Amino acid sequence: MGLEGTILLVGAPASGKTTLCMELSRKLGCKCVSVSELARREGLILEYDDMRDTWVLDVERVRDRIKELLSEDRCLVVETIDPSAVPGPHVVGIAVRCPPRKLKRRLESRGYKDVKVWENLEYEAVDGPLYDLLRVMDLDKVIEVNGCSEDLRGEIEYVLNKMRYEGEFEKRFNWTDEFMGML
Repeated sequence: MGLEGTILLVGAPASGKTTLCMELSRKLGCKCVSVSELARREGLILEYDDMRDTWVLDVERVRDRIKELLSEDRCLVVETIDPSAVPGPHVVGIAVRCPPRKLKRRLESRGYKDVKVWENLEYEAVDGPLYDLLRVMDLDKVIEVNGCSEDLRGEIEYVLNKMRYEGEFEKRFNWTDEFMGML
């Protein structure tokens, strides 16, 4: 495909971002970068937020480091929860989605505290990944995928086809009813 820039994957923890990142990077010949792993490994952290049970990224240092990585590789597939930490140019943004019931099981199996589980379920239910991508790019560059799908191969093919044959944004998921039924 001759890509240059970043392919940005945004989604809740446990939504399938890392798996999709690795598979897309393999198919496209781009390096896969996990922002959270990069930040922890290279000390690009400001502090630990006990209340939210999460590390706080040093966004400016993460952005600088990703710029360095992009100067070494023509393209990167980057997975993150915070798209503002990833500098462009963005080839495409992928909103990685997961049905709330499945996401809840995944988060609980990782040992997340209840408050963190529900915070992430709410983020998913209100289209958080999509909204976050729209803060850094236009809608016509955004693709929605189900990172928790039993057919990940099909989701990858969907992304590759959308990248090849640009078209209008297609809203694929609405988890509101499922989330509301869990309350």
